[in-house]
Amino acid sequence: MGTSEPLKVTEDELTMAEAFAQKVRAAAERRKLEGLVAWYQWCWEKLKEEKDVREAEKKDLQCQLEEALSKAEAEVVAGAKRVARTRE
Repeated sequence: MGTSEPLKVTEDELTMAEAFAQKVRAAAERRKLEGLVAWYQWCWEKLKEEKDVREAEKKDLQCQLEEALSKAEAEVVAGAKRVARTRE
């Protein structure tokens, strides 16, 4: 068996290997960032849905409050009329 000489790497091959490694790292970083974007979009959509639900609840509660106030005002007016009639 003969001894083998170490392979000689040219400057071009070294440059190409470094460029390839850089592209692999960039692709991995891109996938990571795309994953983060997808996660943030999902979170934003969930928060928007929750906000929409809260706004609907708020609107419903405001309607209920206005209805209760209207009934209370009507009762006050009716009570005031009864008091005025009893004083006559």
